[in-house]
Amino acid sequence: MGNDPPPNTTSDFFNLSVSAALSRALHAQSHLDSLRHRFSRNASESKAWSDCMSLYRNTIIQLNRSVDSPTATGCTAADKQTWLSAALTNLEICHILFGRLGLSEEMVSPLQGYNVSDLISNSLAINEAPPAVNGMGEENWATVGMRRLLQTKGRRVDVVVAKDGSGKYRTIGEAIREAERQRKRGRKGRFVIYVKAGVYSEYLQIGTGVPNLTLIGDGKGKTIIRGNRSVGKGYTMVGCATILNRIINFAAVFGDGFIAQDLTFRNDNGPRTQALALLLGSDRSIIYRCSIEGYQDTLCVFSQRQFYRDLVHPAGWLEWNGNFALDTLYYAEFKNTGPGSKMSRRIIMGRTFMEEPPLLSWEAIFIINFA
Repeated sequence: MGNDPPPNTTSDFFNLSVSAALSRALHAQSHLDSLRHRFSRNASESKAWSDCMSLYRNTIIQLNRSVDSPTATGCTAADKQTWLSAALTNLEICHILFGRLGLSEEMVSPLQGYNVSDLISNSLAINEAPPAVNGMGEENWATVGMRRLLQTKGRRVDVVVAKDGSGKYRTIGEAIREAERQRKRGRKGRFVIYVKAGVYSEYLQIGTGVPNLTLIGDGKGKTIIRGNRSVGKGYTMVGCATILNRIINFAAVFGDGFIAQDLTFRNDNGPRTQALALLLGSDRSIIYRCSIEGYQDTLCVFSQRQFYRDLVHPAGWLEWNGNFALDTLYYAEFKNTGPGSKMSRRIIMGRTFMEEPPLLSWEAIFIINFA
């Protein structure tokens, strides 16, 4: 620590822990960057390297904002827990990417030598903050300002997108690039893009440089964002996620505060292999009155906090197909309220899947509040 005073409080100790993780993450990223030439033997290796670099960059962003600042306002322990968890997820996915290519010894082992994951885990243990949930069964951020914004009529629109040329742009991607340019010039606040009815065949990527972006359509089945990429066509899937940048499914969001309303996200690849329609790594994002459609693994909640409303039919879920993955599946609901939480309105599953408790828990906790 040099001449720095010893930590006197839990906050001091937490900051030291996160700072140590950040320092090691920067060294690991530099090491990864120096290995680029070793992973250009084929397209799969090159893409894995590029995606891993993106994941490390995002990890550094999450660690930077997790460190306490004397000038920070409104940052809670739950916020830090979310950001640190996202940072840890990024590293695990990076290791899986290279492991699937048989490159664990060549790539993963050197990176693990920096102990970034262990240092982040220590920081999570020091922070130890459960998310605050209010009496309505929804986190406060989703119920106060952002949901009020969704209910506001006649809001100002920054850019109109229309296939017929009646808007400023014909593609959503062009409008997103304008939002990014305005952010770089110092634009603050929310940037609202209205997308008129039509089918938009685009592969959207909304990065961390485009926070507080809103996409509003003319309704489910009217404004459709579609793609058809899949594992069967050579695009990489890790767990539930197609990972970042050039190998992304077709709609991936990492900019915080994202809102989508009255849209359809569709992957119409058909009954072949895993084909995502939407991947979300955006903190405090809201998906409202949207339809997310695809044959398999349609939605991936990659990391961080999202709020979904009027998305899942309240009658219930499709029955699970066979016994695949049931020995590692755990499902739970937490403090659910509203009509959609009533078991009497659910479709009853035809059988009890497993008598034994799961060996490993891939936990999914849902907050349901259907109107």
